[in-house]
This record gives sequence, structure tokens and C-alpha cells, in this order.
Amino acid sequence: WSSDVCSSDLKIKMSLTKNKLIQHALGLEIDGVIGQKTTEAIKALQSKNGLVVDGIAGNKTMLYVYAIIVEKEHKELNRQVFFNALKEQKLFSSLTQSQVDGINTILDVISKNTITEQAYMLATIYHECAKTMQPIGEYGKGKNYVYGKWHINNGKNACYTNGSRTKVYYQSDLDHFYYGRGYVQLTWLDNYEKAKKHIGQDFVNNPELALEPTNAAKIMLWGMTYGWFTGKKLSDYISIFDANYSEARRIINGTDKQLAIASYADKFETALRKAK
Repeated sequence: WSSDVCSSDLKIKMSLTKNKLIQHALGLEIDGVIGQKTTEAIKALQSKNGLVVDGIAGNKTMLYVYAIIVEKEHKELNRQVFFNALKEQKLFSSLTQSQVDGINTILDVISKNTITEQAYMLATIYHECAKTMQPIGEYGKGKNYVYGKWHINNGKNACYTNGSRTKVYYQSDLDHFYYGRGYVQLTWLDNYEKAKKHIGQDFVNNPELALEPTNAAKIMLWGMTYGWFTGKKLSDYISIFDANYSEARRIINGTDKQLAIASYADKFETALRKAK
């Protein structure tokens, strides 16, 4: 992709988010396209609130839109409507029970997040777990990486605890490799220790616990919220009223597949808004 294409694509995605906010607030079909029905609904909102009636969602009009959106954010998600909308968005042609169970578990864990945050987290899992919506272990169990093999240190088998390779642990103390596990791949002992501290499960002595769906969803939520994976976090790119879905990929893995994942997030956002 050229930088011009990426910039253009990003502007389109950001405007779609604003347009969806307007349509969601006004109870319209959510497609991100401002047509005649949306324009007329904007005029009605402006007339009701004593604003200039021009059908343009300027700053003053958007304040009223934002107030309605805040109310809708707190509404309970209609999950049947949501699952039907996922099919309408062509994210899934059909849904297996395993996929449904996985999505329900994820929604239970992230229910207090904003719609835009939920959309991006679901899109990330959709990509990272190849649409299964179930936690996975890293292919090869890290054998091609330093966190998945022993080396000799002080005459004993040892493995590094973090990517900077500043510390080691010994096989005689912990006979585990801390390769990627979960909805987003949690790697390195230091990160498993961090997850243990914040989530309250002993991922250090039993790293397979990171593959349990509720645990995996909590690791994803905490990691993306507080920047465990790359130092970047959700609040750097996403708010209740705006979403830079393309750049948000930096929370997990630089710019790898950023446009594809952004497009998934747009679709998840539409489904979530339809279900509220």
C-alpha cells in the first residue's frame, strides 16, 4: 500500500465512524452513508433543539448526537440481533456453536467497554484466531523463538523472561515455555507474571490457563487497555466518539494487516450498534 492509499482509506474509515454515530443516535439504518433519510433526520434533530436547520452535522449538532450516544452505550446488547447482524455484515456465513460460545464469552468480559473498543477487540480476535473466536496456542509452541527453547546459562538450562533478554529463569525452577497462548498471543514469562498479578490466575505455574476462554478474554482486555503487548493501548487510538481502527493495530503488532482488521472492526461496530 502507498502512503496516499493508506491515508485515504483511514479518512474514509474515520468518517464512517462519525456517520454511524449519527445514524445510531437517530435510530436509522446503520450503513455509514449519509443519504436523504439521514439528512432529514439531522434536520429534525436541529429543529427540535433550536439549531440552524441545514442537515449538516456540525459541532453544535454533534453535541446532541454525542449525548444520545452516551445513553445508548449503556443499553444492554441484544445478542440475537447482534448475531444476525454479524451474518448481514458477512463476517460469518454461518455460526457454529463454538463460535457463538466464544463470542458470548468475549462479550461478557468486555461488556463495559465502549462500542468502538468492543468492535476493535472483536476484530482483533477474529483475525488472530482465524474466525474461530476461540483461544489458540502458538503454532510450533515457540520452538523457533528464544522464548520456546532452552540455552545454557551458568551450566543449567535457562530461558529468557522478556524480549530484551535481560533476565533468565531456569528449567529446574519452572519447567515451562511461555510461548503465545490466548486470543492475542501472550508471550514471555514476564507477561505471564503480569497477567497472574492482575487477573488472579496462576499462569506462571500453569500457563495453559491462558487458553481458557474467560481468562484469554481478560488477558486480551487488560493487555490492550494497559499496553502490555507493544506499549500502545486502546485509548491511544479509540474513544467513545471516534476510532482510528487502522492505526490501532499498533497495540498488537505494528501495522501488520492493519487495513484488513480495520475493515473487520467497521463491520463489528455496525453489528454492535444495530444491537443497541
